[in-house]
Amino acid sequence: MFVATQFAFLQYLLQVLEIALGPVLVVGAIAFLARGWFNRAVDLDLANHKSKLDQELEMHKSKLAQELEMHKSKLAQERELTVGQASLVHQKRALVVGELYRKLAKAKRFVQSAVSTARSGGQERKEDLMSAIDAMNDATEFFEDTRIYLTDDICERVEELKEITDQALITNTIALNRNLPPDTSTKLFFEAEDQFNERWPPLEESLRVQFGCLIGIDKIDTESTDDGDR
Repeated sequence: MFVATQFAFLQYLLQVLEIALGPVLVVGAIAFLARGWFNRAVDLDLANHKSKLDQELEMHKSKLAQELEMHKSKLAQERELTVGQASLVHQKRALVVGELYRKLAKAKRFVQSAVSTARSGGQERKEDLMSAIDAMNDATEFFEDTRIYLTDDICERVEELKEITDQALITNTIALNRNLPPDTSTKLFFEAEDQFNERWPPLEESLRVQFGCLIGIDKIDTESTDDGDR
């Protein structure tokens, strides 16, 4: 726009000079004036174009800076949410582990009492047997309801404990049958007690360690011991 205006003015001026000075002088004047006006016009257009580009660049930089801050803020919020969710899951898992361990320990005491060969026969043993069955069913029901918070290895151990308990209680129930010979009943009572007392403790210890690892207790205890040794 500016160059076109300057060119039109230059044409008008050349016409005036041609009339006043003659063709020869006009040519020299044309060269001088054209070079000066052209340089100024180009410089001005370049300056305007550079100023426009600078403004656009600053706008883009400002927009990118705002988008970057928004993205960083979003990431920080997502991280806080993830950490908070993980903390809640860990708390729930710790509660599940504590309650399941308590129920299994209770079931163990009842089963040991029910299959003990030191117990007398008859109604008292039957009552102990029913209490053991109820305690193990309670532990199993809680386990099934909350197994989503447990690892596959822990679930396998709990299922193995249930299998051991079921076998011992079934054997004990059969031994209570009055139609069996006394020697056979006595043999089954000892078999039930031996099965339970031999197989339950190692699985219980393995499960205790896995529980501790799951909620971080064993790790904390190990670190505390190491610090004490140093």
